[in-house]
Amino acid sequence: MTSLELVADLPIQTAEQRRARTEAARAEWKKRLEKQVNPDGDLPPEEVAARLKQVRSHLASEAAKRSAEVRRANSVERKNAAVQAELERLAEVAALLAAS
Repeated sequence: MTSLELVADLPIQTAEQRRARTEAARAEWKKRLEKQVNPDGDLPPEEVAARLKQVRSHLASEAAKRSAEVRRANSVERKNAAVQAELERLAEVAALLAAS
């Protein structure tokens, strides 16, 4: 059975179903962040909310930065591979010309 056939057999899920499936992981992540910003549990809820917002913003920014770095690196790798292939092709042409 191909992967496409396997996917075709999966039931279509609504956004609500997907959200429910990941709820526990999101709750645990939020709990860990709250523990980071308020380890002693003594900050007022408004301050915890403000710090959580700042931490989430920082994490999103870091993820975007890393994503851009990876995309840039992949682009450079593709360009380098294209240049290498062209150099190899030119070397073959030069070898043919030298042989004739």
